Amino acid sequence: MTVTTENGKIKPVQELEQIEFMTGTELEKADIEKPFFIIKKVLPTGLAILASPPKFGKSWLVLLMALCVAEGQRFLGFDTEKVTCLYLALEDSSARIKERTEKIMNGKPFPENFIFSVKARDISHGLVEQLEIFMQQRPDTKLIIIDTFQKVRGSMGRGESAYSADYRDTGTLKSFADLHKLCIVLVHHTKKARDVSDVFSNISGTLGLSGAADTMFVLSREKRTDETTLLSITGRDVEPQEYSLTFDKNTCRWRVLGEASEVVPQTEIRRYNADPLVQAIRKLVERSPDSHWCGSVSAIQKEAL
Repeated sequence: MTVTTENGKIKPVQELEQIEFMTGTELEKADIEKPFFIIKKVLPTGLAILASPPKFGKSWLVLLMALCVAEGQRFLGFDTEKVTCLYLALEDSSARIKERTEKIMNGKPFPENFIFSVKARDISHGLVEQLEIFMQQRPDTKLIIIDTFQKVRGSMGRGESAYSADYRDTGTLKSFADLHKLCIVLVHHTKKARDVSDVFSNISGTLGLSGAADTMFVLSREKRTDETTLLSITGRDVEPQEYSLTFDKNTCRWRVLGEASEVVPQTEIRRYNADPLVQAIRKLVERSPDSHWCGSVSAIQKEAL
């Protein structure tokens, strides 16, 4: 039993666990296991958040992720490890998941180690216990996707701050992921107010979410009607990356167009060239002598009609 002093008096306290420590020399010689990447270069074990505005196709993206990982096929051009995946599609029905999977697989057999459910408890009422039981049944599982995070949020305690609640919920799931050396992907939303300077600050909630997450993915567009979508990636064990994606409505698959730094300028050029006002000005210039035209805004607008 250890003792301490308080106001000059000896006061017994409960015996606590000692801090586990390691010296620099021991650390240098230690063989410490590195993170295991489910998807090479972008998705290691731990807790990940994938966020976007509503109706951006993120459920299609994580379903494709689950199927690619279950098959060991490339996902958005990245190699994957073939492992068992649990997809909790908590905003969908079994019929919708089957229909979407049929479209993505396009006649191919569904992967045996792709497992899904449309029901699960929230964090305050047994989700972690349910996942523990599942892991006893399928210990080969290395990827769990929860779509959406909001469906499993725990109840806020009286007087608890939003930051504490965010950090508690994500911290609970991260601890589970670390314990079982797997990856949990939380599908989440972004805020209505958009911060163009830092796309990751747009993730809905407090900094308690990003503080607990190991990896973050954000889907964004300059305009909702844009054909290309920007996928931004950052994390503790991944390099910051940005890719331009497009959704193929015929195959119902997301595909990568290339690194954003290469694709975005081309997209901006196409958008500029397609602008009706730009096209109208070009026509007026081409029809004018010496490729020079001088006129009013109303004349440009009339030409653009």
